[in-house]
Formats: sequence, C-alpha cells, structure tokens
Amino acid sequence: MNRPPAPTYTLADLAQRTGTRVEGDGATLIERVAALEGGGPRTISFFNQRRYRSQLDATRAAAIVIAPRDAGATALPKLVADNPYATFAKIAAILHPDARPAAGRDPTARIDPTANVQAESATKPSSVTPTSTERMSPSASLEAPGIPCTTMAFGERHVAAG
Repeated sequence: MNRPPAPTYTLADLAQRTGTRVEGDGATLIERVAALEGGGPRTISFFNQRRYRSQLDATRAAAIVIAPRDAGATALPKLVADNPYATFAKIAAILHPDARPAAGRDPTARIDPTANVQAESATKPSSVTPTSTERMSPSASLEAPGIPCTTMAFGERHVAAG
C-alpha cells in the first residue's frame, strides 16, 4: 500500500498536540519517529532508561522525548514529558497515521451468515467473523484452521482482519 508522504511538524507543534514542554529549538522540523540508534535529520526518538545513555549520546535524531529527571542529559532539542514512552506513541500516531482500509468484503473472507458486519466495515483477505451471538471486541483474537486473525475496530463497528 502506498502511503502519502508523512506530514512535517515543528517540535513546538508536537508539544502543543501532546501537552508537553519544549526545551531547545521549537522550530526543529520532525517528519518521522525513530529509535535512538536509527535517528537522523527530521526524526524524533525517546529516552526513558538510563542504560541507553550511550545511544542517547550517539543519536543523530533531531529531537528527543525525555523525562524531566533526564532532560539535562542531552543538548538536543527535546519534548519534556512525564511519560516519554506514551508521548512517543502519541507522536508516532500523529506522524504515521494508519490508513483506513476501503469498505467492503473481500471475496475470500469467511463471514458467518448471522454476523452483523456493517456496510462501512472492511474485511481483509481470509478474515473470519464470528456469529452474531459472539461478541467481538477490538482486541479479540480469532483463528480459523491455519488462518490466524485479529479483530479491528472502526468506531463501534468491528470486523475480523486476517
């Protein structure tokens, strides 16, 4: 699946969207997330465990998400957050939103005739739906013989995805 180019945000934009504080250059441009060791221009990473201090020192990331207690550990522009991991996850969702699949039923999907699959829902190849009497939750795991499946939730509409 081809994705559109990732949007570019300033560090200040991301701070506002995540409720964090900027230290350093708020105009730093960010396009994607990366691990400390994989960071580069226009990337943001996070530091949460002191055992990775050498990776923090060596990172080429443009900015870091970091806890207040560790903020002095780097001169890089940073977002100071009480929970760097959760903030990094929010930023990942902002920079790399999931593409919603097109509505419709794949012809290879196994859909129980009593299942209530909304017209706006999407089924993936070889997906399996439970019967209408079975409850589907966003994190349910369904398996057909040889076909591992998971359930995806779109609002209140749940479909199985292979």
